[in-house]
Amino acid sequence: MLLITALMGCSLASHAAAACTEDPSWKRRLLEQLNHMRAEGGVCSDGVRYPAAAEPMRWNDALERAAASQTLWMVERGELLHVGRRGEGIGERVRQVAYAFERVGENVGMGFFQMDHVISAWRSSAKHCANLMDPRFTEVGLSCVRAANGPYWTIIVGRPQGANSSAGLLQTVSWQPPQ
Repeated sequence: MLLITALMGCSLASHAAAACTEDPSWKRRLLEQLNHMRAEGGVCSDGVRYPAAAEPMRWNDALERAAASQTLWMVERGELLHVGRRGEGIGERVRQVAYAFERVGENVGMGFFQMDHVISAWRSSAKHCANLMDPRFTEVGLSCVRAANGPYWTIIVGRPQGANSSAGLLQTVSWQPPQ
C-alpha cells in the first residue's frame, strides 16, 4: 500500500534525511530532478499549466530539519500526519526551525522505496504537483526515514520572507493513490 499526502516538520540533521538512501549524492539528484521538471514546465493532473523556466529550487537546511522532525514523528505514530507533536501546523513548524517564509508547502508520503518513485507519485497528484512546480516556491528540504511499514517521506518547499511574492500561503494537501 502506497500513501502520499502533504505536510511539514521540525528538527533533525541530514543523516536522518539520508536514511532511505545509501547514495551520498541524493540532495544533488533531488535538486536536479525538481529543477529539470520545473525547467520543462508542464501540466499537473488538474490541468493547471506551469510555464517552463521556473526559478531553480535551492536546498535549505532549515526546511530539511523541519521535514526530518515531521518524518520521525510520522514514523513514531505509524501514520501520515498533517500536524506536529503538539498539534502545530506547517507554518508554526517551519517557524520553529527559524525559517521566515512568505510561502510554504509540503508533501508527505509512505511506502515508496526510491526517491524517484515518491517524486513521480507527487507529480501525478494535482496538489502535490503544484507544490513542486509552483514558481513561487524557491527552496526545498527533504527527509526520508525507514520504518517497519515502509519508508516515510516529507518534502517542504518554501519561499523565504522578502523574496517578493504574495505573502502567507500555507499549502497542505492529502492524497492516497488507488491500491
